[in-house]
Amino acid sequence: LVEFYHIAVFLVGVLMIIVEILLPTVGLLAGLGVAAMLYSIVLALGGDIGALAALGIALAISVAVFLLVVARLPSSRLWNKLVLHNSSRTEEGYVSTVGAVDLIGKMGKVLTELRPAGTVQIDGRPVDVVSEGAFIEKGTRVVVLSVSGSRVVVREA
Repeated sequence: LVEFYHIAVFLVGVLMIIVEILLPTVGLLAGLGVAAMLYSIVLALGGDIGALAALGIALAISVAVFLLVVARLPSSRLWNKLVLHNSSRTEEGYVSTVGAVDLIGKMGKVLTELRPAGTVQIDGRPVDVVSEGAFIEKGTRVVVLSVSGSRVVVREA
């Protein structure tokens, strides 16, 4: 029968893996945890050579099936149904911010206080912006300095 010691060694292995997740040690604790878990399974089998052989064969078959699936999956019809093969590029008309690059150098009026983020009205439409770091009062005139993705940086004019 399985003794408390075997269960304790297995649980210590699980604990080592959990600690590895929380405090990365370059895989050292995870390796020791897996080794402790395997050791506890061997202990629980009680030295039965037939059981150890069955365990080894099952492990080898599992690894072989995993490698086969990893090798064949990318070319399967199932994978093609699950994976998006095209990307949303600007050349195809997909943009995350409409005309944001055109805003560089334009003037606007602060709609909400910028501390440092807020909203500015530029060309009659509200734009979420960030100041250079300074607090800017509502109603102040600002100029757009740069645009990086959806981040629009402004400074007091």
